[in-house]
Amino acid sequence: MSARVLFAGCGATYPFKGRGLSGIAVKIEKEIVIFDCGEGFQEVFLRSGMGLNLPIKVFISHLHGDHVLGLLPLLQSLAIHGRSERVEVFGPRGLCEVLGWSLEAADAPFDVDIHEINSDNVYDFRKFKVKVIRARHNVEAFSFVLQGTKKPGKFDVAKAEKLGIPEGPLRRLLVMGKPVIVRGRVIYPHEVVGPPRPGFSLAYSGDTRPSTEFALSAAGVLLMVHEATYLHRDLEQAKRTKHSTAKEAAEVAKMASAGLLCLTHFSPRYRDLSEFLREAREAFRRSYLAKRGLVLTVNLFEVDEALATVYEFSTIL
Repeated sequence: MSARVLFAGCGATYPFKGRGLSGIAVKIEKEIVIFDCGEGFQEVFLRSGMGLNLPIKVFISHLHGDHVLGLLPLLQSLAIHGRSERVEVFGPRGLCEVLGWSLEAADAPFDVDIHEINSDNVYDFRKFKVKVIRARHNVEAFSFVLQGTKKPGKFDVAKAEKLGIPEGPLRRLLVMGKPVIVRGRVIYPHEVVGPPRPGFSLAYSGDTRPSTEFALSAAGVLLMVHEATYLHRDLEQAKRTKHSTAKEAAEVAKMASAGLLCLTHFSPRYRDLSEFLREAREAFRRSYLAKRGLVLTVNLFEVDEALATVYEFSTIL
């Protein structure tokens, strides 16, 4: 089991040299989920090789330009490269008005379905779910938690042999959670199948002040991507603009017991980002800095009766 997370940018407000603007793409279960889509998103996405005709769902946290202005260029690029499958877009009220005339002008050869979020919600896409949480920003904004569908537990072959369950359809039924009858005896799944194994999970903050509700909703996620617009020495500015500091983002990750934290959305006022990492790691050791073109692969391996998570970093730029 694995998932790939592409960071198309890590900057805030306007395109700062080498950083790009907000947006990540997640490839999970042969589908792509995009969270925010700032300017230049399509350039990095097209280089990633994630796939241009896979099912795509886009979640926009809020309507500030550095989070949404890359969406139309992305759709146009997909059209030019021959995409034919529909794209679903989810975002705050007003998204239809923002994109409506642009989509008509783009004349894409595929449908674009726009869904406006008007309350906290859970979208169930069968292979994964996306939970919506209200963010604490200066406009209507949302955070998101993606949870992959749980996998069936490990099948105990030795126990199956002992119970006389032959290879084939009966074992498959047990893995699917259905009891079977063998030699006149009912055998239940829990007798030969271990507990369900969690799938990939990710929490994306969007722009927000630190949120306990977000931390609780993200409890135990394998990866948290949290905005860190400011250093903590500029806390008052963070409060005024409804953003978070690196220290606050790390504290949210610690509260959520996240597996890994990637900081993003850095203000262009800071040329050197090394202090962001130092500040965050004082509160949460497993903190890292996002950067444009970074690819994080999260692999889940079976080790004995448990799952081990391995994080692998690479870059495409």
